[in-house]
Amino acid sequence: MGRSYYYFVATLPMIRFDDKMPMSVEDYLLDCQRLLTPGDFRVANGLVSGDFEAAFKGNAFVRKWMNFEGCFRNEIAWYRSEKYHKNLDVLRGEPPCDMTIVGIIEQADEAENLLEAEKIIDQAKWHFLDQEDSRYQFTFENIIIFGLKLKIVERYQAIYSERGPQRLRDLRDIVLSDMILK
Repeated sequence: MGRSYYYFVATLPMIRFDDKMPMSVEDYLLDCQRLLTPGDFRVANGLVSGDFEAAFKGNAFVRKWMNFEGCFRNEIAWYRSEKYHKNLDVLRGEPPCDMTIVGIIEQADEAENLLEAEKIIDQAKWHFLDQEDSRYQFTFENIIIFGLKLKIVERYQAIYSERGPQRLRDLRDIVLSDMILK
């Protein structure tokens, strides 16, 4: 379990999946830099910025989150490889990691559009983070869980911005062209 940060955790705003960002990621990271130890800040910054190598510093929650994320990504890749009859030799581990994740991926595959599928997957990640958050009280883990949730909300805020629909179409076109080329 990480270091206690009573003041910082107590001052973090409420965050909901389907709500506006209570603060920017930049403001969150500034607060982290100001209020966390340098080592804890490197971990928080690494997780939020996607630099998992910098984030992976022996914290049990970070290992659990990275395992969960890796399992999710592998399951998606395995699911798609089976569906489109592609060979995947680059993945680690044996499918399936977790039957719950397989069910979520199947549910996302049945969604009417790409955005709904992404929401199903991100809501599952949010649920995982909620479960983990309840295990800690005023600790570093609460702070990094907040940051991970903030990144999810930031993503949807970008999608629902004026340029969001075009970004989704561009992403869809890239994915489809990649599938056609392979």
